[in-house]
Order: sequence, then structure tokens, then C-alpha cells
Amino acid sequence: NLSKATNLPSIQRGMTMFESLKSRYSTWKRYSRTLQELESLSNRDLADLGISRVDIPRLAKEAARS
Repeated sequence: NLSKATNLPSIQRGMTMFESLKSRYSTWKRYSRTLQELESLSNRDLADLGISRVDIPRLAKEAARS
């Protein structure tokens, strides 16, 4: 919560911002890796898994959130 962060000393606010950036980067990296792995599968492999190519971005987002 930003309003809580503004009440912290400046060093703690910086750490909070750093931790937030670190978390966002980690989430993006999971999304990117999942997207790349799913996109590298053949249409046959995706069909065997019950996945359509149009579902890949959504599935990657869901995987990145968990």
C-alpha cells in the first residue's frame, strides 16, 4: 500500500520499492519462460494437452501469478 510506504523512513521506502521491483521482475520472468516453453511446443503436443495457441498468453499469465 503506497500510503503506508510514505510513512516509512526513506531507506525503508527504498527497500519496499526494490522488493516490489524484484517481485514484478520475477513474475515477468515466470511469464516469459512459460510463454516461451508453450510456444515451442508443436500443435500436436498442444492438442494432446488440450491447449490452443490462442490460450498460451492467458495460461502463461496464470502460471506467473501462482
